[in-house]
Amino acid sequence: MPYPMLVISFVCYFSSVSFAILGSMLSFFVPYETCNMMKNAGKKVFTKMTSFFSLIFFLFSFGLIFFTESEFFGLYMTSGFIFLSLFLFILPWILLLFIIGKEGGLERIFNSYGILLLFLPAFFAMNVIYASGVELFLFFVLGTKIGDIGAYVIGVSTNKLMKNGNHKMIPSISPGKSWEGAAGGLFFSILFSVLMYKFAFPDFTYGIWFPIVLGAVLFVFGAAGDLAESCIKRTCGIKDSGHTIPGIGGV
Repeated sequence: MPYPMLVISFVCYFSSVSFAILGSMLSFFVPYETCNMMKNAGKKVFTKMTSFFSLIFFLFSFGLIFFTESEFFGLYMTSGFIFLSLFLFILPWILLLFIIGKEGGLERIFNSYGILLLFLPAFFAMNVIYASGVELFLFFVLGTKIGDIGAYVIGVSTNKLMKNGNHKMIPSISPGKSWEGAAGGLFFSILFSVLMYKFAFPDFTYGIWFPIVLGAVLFVFGAAGDLAESCIKRTCGIKDSGHTIPGIGGV
């Protein structure tokens, strides 16, 4: 094998392994922390079981995409994905066989299965996006974080500079978020999207409106997801979703 091709193969393999490790960590600890939040709110859940099945779903769909080289739409017709889907639908009925005599067993199944279904589409989409191209995966990850960081920096700065502080967006859900911060985050998200479009996707022939709209959509959905998480944490009466990774408020 020529040396350049060997280097490319090694980078692709290392990239896939790194992604599998990152995805496995996310698919396990995100449901795990959510289950713990539910427990804090007085709900009964199967914490380890929910996290374990989320991990299995991620790894199974990862294997289908990377080792069978299935196309995005063709993946839905593979026997492996059909089997996985049927198993997920049958799972709660199987669990019913093991709750006889166990206090709160039925509630645990409904709550746990609800959490499982809440995150499975995101974990599957993460696999599909990565398989569609590393650049596309980085676009979603970095674009979301840059918008979040931009909103934080502009929000803090304007709060200090303005005499009466900045204008709070939804203080009942997230006291720190402001309209000024949202505008700053939107600006940086669009700027990142335009630069990424220009340098990472040179083959795309859409006009400048395309990355602008994409950057705006990315920021809006990222902010909405952040607010949704804040709603869950506030409802459960906690500040951080977990302490798996210290200092960032949860996975």
